Amino acid sequence: MELIRGGMSYSIAFSPDGNFLVVGVHDYREHGAIRVYRTDGLDEIDQLLAGHSVPVRHVAFSRDGQQLVNVDADGFIAVWDWNTREITKRLPPRDTNAPIYDALHFPGDEPILFGVDFGGPVLYSTPSLVAPQPDSLPATLRAWMIDIFGRKFTYPFGTAQDPRILDLRMDDNLWAAAGVGNENEGNKFWVGVWPTHSVQVPGVPAPTVIYDQHRWNVTAHQRVSDACPSLPNNRL
Repeated sequence: MELIRGGMSYSIAFSPDGNFLVVGVHDYREHGAIRVYRTDGLDEIDQLLAGHSVPVRHVAFSRDGQQLVNVDADGFIAVWDWNTREITKRLPPRDTNAPIYDALHFPGDEPILFGVDFGGPVLYSTPSLVAPQPDSLPATLRAWMIDIFGRKFTYPFGTAQDPRILDLRMDDNLWAAAGVGNENEGNKFWVGVWPTHSVQVPGVPAPTVIYDQHRWNVTAHQRVSDACPSLPNNRL
């Protein structure tokens, strides 16, 4: 295959069988912005998936490995038949003036796709990309949607708005979010983890685990050559 240079990586996903790595990149060329690698030969691109001529921000596999989904910088979602490497469905952005998705993944074994754009969380059935009926949702996912739209969660450090960086792992009975609050008149960056629950069982408003050691401003610096003199060419 012709060598393809350039293209900052936005997202990666391993196929469930572990044989492939799919990378969404910053690329505007006709060959597309999705690169496929075999995990036994990561030094060479195995395939380029054409279908997006703008950067691809998120890629994700269904748990059974039959579908690959992605969303590009213009907010177009595509569902691929992974076996044929062909797009079976495309969906335009909900708002063309604010098309960016900050999350797109399958939260469980079901063919339900979860995304977050500027309009908030959204669910799609795959491969049709239509909104699922609420009664068809898994109990934990339905309870989560009720909680998020009912504003029942309490976020750390006085964060008022619902976070847009989310990762739902309903089959592991966990979900996580990242946001920015306020502490000592400055920004406080945090990641929180919550347990899931069913509609019949009350949920936990505040996260049970919080990581808050992220630093936005660099308060000290040191040359690599001084900190790690044994590194070849002082390279990390």
